[in-house]
Amino acid sequence: VGKSRVSIGGCSYRLFAMELAMISHRRDFLLGLGSFCTFPNKVFAFNHGRFVVNIMPLGDSITAGQNDSYGSYRRLLYSLLTSVNLPLNFVGELQSGDFPDPDHEGLSGYVIDGIWGQVDRAFIIERFSPNIILLIIGTNNIWHGIDPTHGEDPSYSLSTMVFLLDSISTHGPNVKTLVGSIPPIDVSVAGSTVSANVDVFNAGLPSVIADAGANFSFVDINAGLTTSDLVDGVHPTDAGNDKIANIWAPAILAL
Repeated sequence: VGKSRVSIGGCSYRLFAMELAMISHRRDFLLGLGSFCTFPNKVFAFNHGRFVVNIMPLGDSITAGQNDSYGSYRRLLYSLLTSVNLPLNFVGELQSGDFPDPDHEGLSGYVIDGIWGQVDRAFIIERFSPNIILLIIGTNNIWHGIDPTHGEDPSYSLSTMVFLLDSISTHGPNVKTLVGSIPPIDVSVAGSTVSANVDVFNAGLPSVIADAGANFSFVDINAGLTTSDLVDGVHPTDAGNDKIANIWAPAILAL
């Protein structure tokens, strides 16, 4: 069935023909799956009587934040996006950070396989309905080499990323996912091999993301950070988190 556009209250709705026929009878029909608002060039869901963009910060402790009261990059990102009147709603099962919307899905210590489990087994996409996912994952794979067979092998970590992105596509075929490169790891903390493997992993991400399809985009978080932005050689300082927020924000607004 073809779609048509209708403008209501300054928003452009893309509606199915059946919805257009019913709109005069049921104002709440815009809550249906075919109803969206463009703001100004993006498509957002119309939920519970208001337009919102549900953003899921997804990953490990870098997403959660080392400083519980600060809330990682999410704190400044919330401020940056709401300051331009983006109808923002962070989503996820966890909360941390002293700011108005601290929801996230940042699971400390998780590797890529663990996040795959959250998508494929815990159904976080179905439960929280993100429009956009902000994904930073892979640090624990490279740092700890948790896999008993492959250790810290970045090529194996990249292959598991393929399965994760495929699962996101399956469970959220309309979700836009921004995949960030992982931050640097200081040589003094993990040694030169691990530090170099961060670069190998990040260099392989763009091709993995390109193969995943049009709903996935690469965002180079690592390029905006140095080891001086790390509080413990691995996790960003508050200032480092602010740098990450300033990288995420234009990528989100460009969707």
